Parts: sequence; structure tokens; C-alpha cells
Amino acid sequence: MLRALRAQLLSASRGEARELEIHEHLKQVQSELEDILQDTLERGKNHTVVLIGDRGSGKTTVVKRALATAEERAEQTNPGNSRLGIVYLNGLIACDERIAFREAARQLCRICNRPFVDHLSLAENMAFMKEVLDAVGRTKVLCFVFENLETFAQRGRQTVLYNVVDTLQHQSVVGCVIGTAIRPDVDGLLEKRVQSRFTNRKILVFQPQYSGNEKPGNLLEMILRPPKPFAGTAAAEAFSRSVRESLADSRLQHLLDMVGRTGWSPHSLCNAAMSALSSMALNGRALMEASDLESAIDGMNAMERGQAQLSTQLSVLQLYLLVCLFRADSKGVDVLNFHRAFHEYCVFQRMNEDCCERFTVSTALEAFKELLETGLVNLNNEKQGSRMIEYRPVKMHLSKSELEFALKEHKSCPSILMQLLKHEAVNMHSAG
Repeated sequence: MLRALRAQLLSASRGEARELEIHEHLKQVQSELEDILQDTLERGKNHTVVLIGDRGSGKTTVVKRALATAEERAEQTNPGNSRLGIVYLNGLIACDERIAFREAARQLCRICNRPFVDHLSLAENMAFMKEVLDAVGRTKVLCFVFENLETFAQRGRQTVLYNVVDTLQHQSVVGCVIGTAIRPDVDGLLEKRVQSRFTNRKILVFQPQYSGNEKPGNLLEMILRPPKPFAGTAAAEAFSRSVRESLADSRLQHLLDMVGRTGWSPHSLCNAAMSALSSMALNGRALMEASDLESAIDGMNAMERGQAQLSTQLSVLQLYLLVCLFRADSKGVDVLNFHRAFHEYCVFQRMNEDCCERFTVSTALEAFKELLETGLVNLNNEKQGSRMIEYRPVKMHLSKSELEFALKEHKSCPSILMQLLKHEAVNMHSAG
């Protein structure tokens, strides 16, 4: 039974995983996606939709669950010959257009039972994919899933996106495009030729606000519910009872209250449950103990604080640079680099000369180079080595909550820095 429960937690796209309880908000998002897919399958209406939310908020989970339901319905309509063909492309894996075209062609070949040739050039894969799209689109409903859509949108010509959405403009091709993204302005990154073929339909996936029956403890109990084939058995009853008794532990309840206040994502709760099950297996036990869940939550808290703990050892100037990088990134600047961060700092320093320390650009640049060595900020494109480091694009690896933790824990952090960070958050909220 424990092996089946672990398998259920590991894959949100498998059939048995659809029995896994998820947050009420995610159920609503899943239902909306299922309606869109049903409209495409039954009425032949093409759709494009983007799910926007933080990492771990459940975007990929609900997409896969909605597609699993759509596949089941399509199979019931045409047993043995499902009309739905699904192509998954992840921008973090298909890191350039050549790889993306090859992967799309490979999956399309599987859908239409054609042989796939791995060594084709980019131009040959482009031509082949268009040919297969036209052929498959006449017999099947195609669904393209672009995970991390912003990574596709930030590429030079967005050729893969254009070819897919352009094909869906043809009357003979029925399908939909589903994207997942972190940035709410992802549609603004699209080229005009892609944007004109892309609807502005967005679904926001929020981090859970725990209340009532949706408190972390209750959700953990749902996540750890034995799979249906084992329901009613003595082993399942004993396991469920051990979970309830563990969740009643006073220290664990205190930890879960902290989880509720910090807004753990559904993904994090599933990871905690998985870690607790692994602890049980390691100790050769069939029943849950409070210590299993306590260790899992403590371990994940420590892991999430790891990078933030490192940032408590930075200089005050490096803290200023981190906050200014975060502010610039929150505004959706085209290129995030040292000069954008230093510009943010200069504007703020001029407005708060009495309480904001003043640093020269050369001093700030040296601090920035040391910041790169910590790994909290990385160069976004190593191929641009010929450009001066202050102009090269960078990427932050600290979330807002981790940055807040670092500022609170840093012994020499000026109080105005926290105001600088929160001031941007207020502006962003009011603008939304």
C-alpha cells in the first residue's frame, strides 16, 4: 500500500493520481481547463490559454490532470483510437529552437505512428513538423503544452511558438495551446506575429490561503489518504489512524501553523508527505509517526532557508544590490544586469539621502562581482563572455520570502532596506 501511495504522489499525470486531493482553488482551475479541452474536442473550437503562478503553485499538476481527464473522455468516444494528441515542451529542457523542434517532431511522430529521424537539421525538422502538423491535424485534436512559456518568448525569433499557433489558424486543424508561466506579463514578451494569433486568456494560480478544512494539516491528511484499491482494508484503516494521531501532536501542529502562515505551495506539501513516507520505509515501519512529518517539515524549512542563510553573510552594499535587482526584475525590465540594479539604487538614494548610504559605481561593481561568486545571482548567458560583466544579463536565485528572511537576519541591515523591498511590493499590488 505504501508503495502505491508513493507512486501516486510521484506522478500527477497518471490515472491513479487523479484521486489525490488538491486545494479547492486548484480544483476550480482544473475544471476550467477541462471545459476548455472539452470545447475543443466536442465543438472543434481552437483555444490558447496561459496559467500564471509562482513555482510550485500547482500549474503543471492541474494541466496534467485536466489532460488525463480529456484523454479518458476521448478514449471513451473512440475506444482504441483516441482523437487527442498531446505534445509537451518544457522551455528549461528544450533550451533552444533546434532542440524544441526536434522534440516536437519526435512526439508528433509517436502520435501519428510515423518513424522519427533523429539527425535532421533545424530547417528539415521545421519543414517536417509543419508537414506532420497538417497531416495529424486532419485526424486528431492536438494539444501543445508549453511549460515555462517565458523561456520560449525570450528567444530571438520564437519560431516554434509561431509555427504552432499559425497552424491552429487553419480551418482543417483543431487543437489548443496551454502555457504555464511565472511572469504575469508573458504575453507582452511575444512577437507581434505570435501575439496576433494568441488570445489573452489567462488563469491565475494563487498560492493557497489556508482556512477552515483547507488548513495544511487537513490537506496533508487528504494527500496521505490510501489509494482507492486499498480503501477499507485493515492496513489502510491502521495507516489512516496513525496519520490522524500524528497530526494531533502539539509540536507538529505548531509547525503546521507556521506552514500556513508562510504559504507553502501544494507541491511543497506533497514533498513533505513523500519525505515522511520515505522515513517510514527507511525505518521499516508501516504506520506513520509524528516524528516522520516533523523531520520532513523541518528539513524542507532548512532547505528553503539555505540560500537566504548564505545571504546573511553579505555586505550591506551587496544587500542593496540584491534588493535593487529584485525591484528591477519585478518591473519586468528587458535586461536585468548590474546597471539596472545600480540605477534603482541611485534613484532610491537621491530620494533618501539622509538615511541611505552612498556608494560609488566602481565600489558597487566590485561588490557585484563578489555577489556572482556566491551563486545567489548568476550570469544568464555564458556565451556573451565578450561583453563587459556590468552589461551582461543575470538571474536571481532568491525568492521574495528568502530575501525578506535575509534582511531580517542580517545583523547590519539598515531598516530602510526592508522598506525599499516592501515599497516595491505595494506598488506591484496596487498596479495589479
